Amino acid sequence: SGHSNFHSIQTKLEQRFSSGLTFINSFMWGKAMDDRAIRSAGNRAGIQNHYDMDGSYGLSSFDVRLKYSFSYVYQFPGGNNAFTRGWQLSGILSAQSGRPLTPTLGANVANVGNTSYPDRVCDGKLSNPTEDKWFDPSCFVAPAKYTYGNSGNGIISSDGFFNMDMAFIKNSYLFDESVNVQFRVEMFNLTDHVNYGFPETRVDRSTAGSIGTLLGNPTQVQLGLRIVY
Repeated sequence: SGHSNFHSIQTKLEQRFSSGLTFINSFMWGKAMDDRAIRSAGNRAGIQNHYDMDGSYGLSSFDVRLKYSFSYVYQFPGGNNAFTRGWQLSGILSAQSGRPLTPTLGANVANVGNTSYPDRVCDGKLSNPTEDKWFDPSCFVAPAKYTYGNSGNGIISSDGFFNMDMAFIKNSYLFDESVNVQFRVEMFNLTDHVNYGFPETRVDRSTAGSIGTLLGNPTQVQLGLRIVY
């Protein structure tokens, strides 16, 4: 049977609605490990040798070492002026470190029907990874036929994630406040930050180490009008 463990430090700072402002600020620093399969770039990196479960022990597929989020809502003071009152600003910021990746081989070298790990001959991590070369696949080579590779589970990491969304809202109350006409300006990925997807982790492929997908979309702005009565 497999085994796993998770340790973390989690903090949360919250302000209930007061003086027009409410927010939640949270941070997590943790580490999750197990000997289960890691899915990376759509490829399943499973247990290599079921008689040596410890050989597949490493970072969990859901391991995120650092995670931060900040959400807020602020209602601007507007007084009795119909134009200045009813304005609201809200948003959320999310940031986290990358997720574990496991280099594997497309070929079943050990001939046992399980995932085959390569031999790790150098570190493989790059100081300045790019979309075309996120890690160095030349550091991972096929082991001798009918043998298991010595490379580990979850030994390299994907790109982190950063996103900021924001919205401006104007509430206009009509007919003795029985009708609310709400105008919204919503902005997604406000900073137009590029979040890379997972690289190809099968090191015996020509595309090994390269990233072919993005997570999320570029900056988007949408306008909306809502009538509540």
